[in-house]
Amino acid sequence: MRILLIEDDESLCLTLSFQLGQEGFDLDVSRDGEEGLLFIRERIHDLILLDRMLPGLDGMEVLRTMRREGIATPVIFLTALGQVGDRTQGLNSGADDYIVKPFAFEELLARIRCVLRRPVSLQNDELLSFGDIAYEPRTLTLRRGGTVHSAVQAAGGSAGAVSAQSGSGPSPRNDSAAGLGHGLRCGGR
Repeated sequence: MRILLIEDDESLCLTLSFQLGQEGFDLDVSRDGEEGLLFIRERIHDLILLDRMLPGLDGMEVLRTMRREGIATPVIFLTALGQVGDRTQGLNSGADDYIVKPFAFEELLARIRCVLRRPVSLQNDELLSFGDIAYEPRTLTLRRGGTVHSAVQAAGGSAGAVSAQSGSGPSPRNDSAAGLGHGLRCGGR
């Protein structure tokens, strides 16, 4: 599982990198909101740990931008802003959980596991995309760059072979439309 930590406190970054690494998580670290947003757009993460008070873009703006762009990666705020109004604002803006600093690592770990256990539900017409690849489940259509591919429904209900319908661009090697859903909860837009 890959986690993105967007936090400007270097000591906390080092501590959490070590502790989460010991628990088997891979961690990317960003120290400001603008760089964090680049990580969010360019890499797939299973979870984002986000500070609210960051240099550049603050955590609330990072979260609002993510949600506006359709990025549904779960977010847990890690912040010193602990008033009821702060917590409700964070949760109402699209965060999946909210932890006030200082916190016990055991509680953070339990909340990470809780958020990651939640089932992912996709609407049948929800467009999934990453980079230049887009998949439309309703029509079983895969687009890569300007090339449109159509997934043929195989016996047994799973999407099987993918065939190119346009001659432009590279055709997929042994790609399966059924495998496209893996990881898209993380950063798919």
